[in-house]
Amino acid sequence: QLEPQSLLPAPLSGARMSPTVLYRAQRILGKGSYGVVYEATVANTTRSVAIKAVRHQMGERNFEEFALRRLRGAPNIVTLLGTFSTGFHENHRLHLVMEFIPDNLQRIIKHHRHDGKLMDLQYVSLYTYQLMRGLANLDRLAIVHRDLKPANLLVVSETHTLKVCDFGTSKALDIGYADNQPYICSRYYRAPELILSAPEYGTAVDLWSAGCVLAEMLIGQPLFAGRDGVDQLAQIVGIRGTPTADEFRAMHAGYDASVGFPGVVPPLPWHRALGRDVGPGLVELLGLLLQYDPRRRPHPLTCMAAPVFDRLRQAAAQFDPALFDFLPEELAACTQPAVRDRLAAAAAAAKQLQDAAASGGLAWAAYS
Repeated sequence: QLEPQSLLPAPLSGARMSPTVLYRAQRILGKGSYGVVYEATVANTTRSVAIKAVRHQMGERNFEEFALRRLRGAPNIVTLLGTFSTGFHENHRLHLVMEFIPDNLQRIIKHHRHDGKLMDLQYVSLYTYQLMRGLANLDRLAIVHRDLKPANLLVVSETHTLKVCDFGTSKALDIGYADNQPYICSRYYRAPELILSAPEYGTAVDLWSAGCVLAEMLIGQPLFAGRDGVDQLAQIVGIRGTPTADEFRAMHAGYDASVGFPGVVPPLPWHRALGRDVGPGLVELLGLLLQYDPRRRPHPLTCMAAPVFDRLRQAAAQFDPALFDFLPEELAACTQPAVRDRLAAAAAAAKQLQDAAASGGLAWAAYS
């Protein structure tokens, strides 16, 4: 249990000595098998932070800490501020100190549903664009999140900035620290290759989850809400149709496609699956993300360059300038020159719009 005051003896920068920082726990934000998340304040200030206390074997690597350190400074990823430990042996706890963002996409979707409304498509596009950028940074740094869902997407209410959080089940593809567990990811957002217990998978499982999140923003509830793993796959087939033999092999090379799939179910048209007209751009993106073949799901940067997000770029003066301010390493990671050039050109045009608005005395404002 986190004490009312806890010490953070060293900053994330790695300096040998630093002033001691005191945190005062305020309230519990969530708890589970992983541990507890608290809101806390930095002593003698009004600054709030989130502290995740997890059980930890002394001397062993905590992968969530590893992932957050690797991702530090990446856009649309929650920021790790530091760490500290308490207790010994079986009572040892690792505490991850992160920026505090009180709202998340799950609460926003529930709020709209409670009011009998669907999310405005402008905000759906804005959040989806930022989600793609967060996933592009995960892909660039060889990390699979493996539990992407609305509850793990924080939203800064003042700026509508979205940030991916909760890397407790994430995996690095380049160090082999965590094995490919197929039973991973919350059921409604679990990629079909995971349901089929594929022994090998990569960042494409996060793209499927992102497609599920996009659909949930559009209809106000999960698109695939199976009662268990088998029913989850049945829900997917009911909308996306029966996978072809090639798609089965792409998901799991050793899976016997003849088991449990009598007949062929045709895909359901998106206007019937969603029950609303969302325009061709978002429908096309949804179809690309929710493809059975993981290899055919587009790279997040390719998604960001899609025409469906042109309206965001044309309204750049209304947004936080960071939305279109790409890091050099972000664009350098793009392997498709046409996509890279389109994103760079769009970013330059957005900056001109923002500079023009600033010179005219207009500050960026929330999307409306």
